[in-house]
This record gives sequence, C-alpha cells and structure tokens, in this order.
Amino acid sequence: YGWMIAWVLSRMGSISAMGGFMAGLVLIGAIALSMDLIYYGLMDMYLGRMALVVDVIASAIMGGIAGAVAGGVLGMRSKAAV
Repeated sequence: YGWMIAWVLSRMGSISAMGGFMAGLVLIGAIALSMDLIYYGLMDMYLGRMALVVDVIASAIMGGIAGAVAGGVLGMRSKAAV
C-alpha cells in the first residue's frame, strides 16, 4: 500500500503532508470499505456492522498517516531538486 500511495501522490502532484493525508485517507478508506463489504456479504467474518465500520475507519486513518509521510517525503525530494 505504501508504494501505491506514493505512486498516486506523485501522479496527482500532491507533495505536501496534508494533501498526502487526505489522498491516503480516501484511497485506503475506499479500498478497505470495498474489501470489508465483500467480506460482510460473502462470509460470516463480522457478527455485526459495527466491526465493519471500525475496521474501515481504522484503515482509513492508517492510510492517511501513510499518505502524510509519503507526501512529506515527496515534498522534501522536490525541494531538494530545485
């Protein structure tokens, strides 16, 4: 996921920590939601919907943190090249 976030951020031109946080939050949140809905529909993995919601929120926050780190590193790299 880290490579994917960094690649998406570089393609978007988002080279700041805040831009990376928001992109990572949305990207990983959408992926986690789709995977959890598949698990919820096809397996008895979750006993209730609250576990699904908590997993999506936790995954989105972790994706946001990874995006902030990737955006910060991409921002430092672009400043060093100038």
